[in-house]
Amino acid sequence: MPANTCIISNNSEQKAKLAQCFERNALLSTSFPRNLQNIFELAQQSPLLLIVIALKQDPTLSKKICHSLKKNPLTKNTPLILIKKQGLSEDQQLADAYLPDDFSMRDLEQLVRQLTIGY
Repeated sequence: MPANTCIISNNSEQKAKLAQCFERNALLSTSFPRNLQNIFELAQQSPLLLIVIALKQDPTLSKKICHSLKKNPLTKNTPLILIKKQGLSEDQQLADAYLPDDFSMRDLEQLVRQLTIGY
């Protein structure tokens, strides 16, 4: 059974770029939840391997989502990747890993391997 990854994005280009990375691995299935409740429902069905948050132009919402995911027992141990445009210094404790808005596929794939050893 494939492991679940979730992508939270409000930008179709970013969503497609992220999905392309995960489609290369047959052991991963990718979901695009519309809200936190959808993520928690997915996590109840089977453990989530990874959550990627890429909300362009909305750093406040990204922070709220990270906090909510880290507080919930279903997702608190799931690695979070936060993709953002601005500097990372103020948000170092929000996610497990960070990528710049203009990330390369190679950087994303390397980060996914590091966070999901064995997949």
